[in-house]
Amino acid sequence: PDTGIMQHIRGSPFQLKVTGGLTDPLKSSAAGQGLETAVVGYPSTFTVFARDRFKNKRTLGREIVQVFIQSTNFGLGRIPVLVHDRLDGSYYVEYNATISGKYTMSVSLLEQNIPGSPFQIQVQKGFNFPHFNTSWGLNFAGSAYLQPEQGHVFCW
Repeated sequence: PDTGIMQHIRGSPFQLKVTGGLTDPLKSSAAGQGLETAVVGYPSTFTVFARDRFKNKRTLGREIVQVFIQSTNFGLGRIPVLVHDRLDGSYYVEYNATISGKYTMSVSLLEQNIPGSPFQIQVQKGFNFPHFNTSWGLNFAGSAYLQPEQGHVFCW
C-alpha cells in the first residue's frame, strides 16, 4: 500500500556507472599544435577525442581513426603518420615532416571526417635530412585498427 513514505529497497542506494554512447564522428574533436603547424625534423602531435552524440567522452578505444597528410605542392608527397590508441576514447597522433611547405591533413573517425577536417598545416624549415627515414618506416597513412597486442595497436 502507498503510504506516501519512500523507503529504500534492499541493497540501495545502488552505484551505477554511466558511460558514453556510440561514437559520433561529427561530435568528436581534435586538439594540439600539430593540427596547425610543424617544423621539419621535429615530431608534431595532436590528440583525437571520440565523443558520443551528446558530446560525452567515450571511455573505450579500438575504433578506426585515420590520418592522411598530403602536400598541397606538387611532388612533395605525403607525411608518415602514427596513430596510438590510448584505449580510453582518445588517440595520440604523431608525424614528422621532412620537407617544409603547405599540407592538407584529413582526420577521420569511423571513416567520417571530424569537424574541422581537412586541416591546413604549415610546415616550417627546421633541420635538413635529405634522405630522412623515420623510426617507423616509410608509411604514408596512419590508422588505428582493431589489432591490439599487449595494450597497443598496430598502426600503418
